[in-house]
Amino acid sequence: MAKQTTGRYESVTAGAENVDAFIPFELPPARPALFVEGKLE
Repeated sequence: MAKQTTGRYESVTAGAENVDAFIPFELPPARPALFVEGKLE
């Protein structure tokens, strides 16, 4: 199985420090499409 990224990093300033914040991709991913079968409870 190929390794896929789950988000990206963005440089931001927090207080007086520059840090890298992890920004996750939206869920569910577009590919592969998410199909739910059966009743959800």
